[in-house]
Amino acid sequence: MKKDKSLLIIEKIFWVIYLVLPIFTGILAYNWLPNESPNKDIHIILSSHEECDPYNQCVQIPNAWQNKETGEIYTPSNFGEHNRKEGNKKTLYLLGYLLLGGIFYVLFSKYNEKIKNIEL
Repeated sequence: MKKDKSLLIIEKIFWVIYLVLPIFTGILAYNWLPNESPNKDIHIILSSHEECDPYNQCVQIPNAWQNKETGEIYTPSNFGEHNRKEGNKKTLYLLGYLLLGGIFYVLFSKYNEKIKNIEL
């Protein structure tokens, strides 16, 4: 019976770590490039369009912005390749994380089942 309690505690610790780890490590966070998103302190918005949600809350979405120091102009299309690569990388991280967690859980469950059968 004591083994069952310790295995139950180990299982709970595993699930807490498994669920909290991605949140605090930032492993699934998007890595922004410099100038990828306009910053009012650094950039001048050259053009934008308005988008509204179903609740009529509207925001201005920048179409083009210019760096105040260098004069270089940026648009969302300048960062399309980076967005795709970053998205693919995060998808692979997530799939690997879920797969390893699933494998660990299956092995742990089988081990727990084996111990229960030995005790009987």
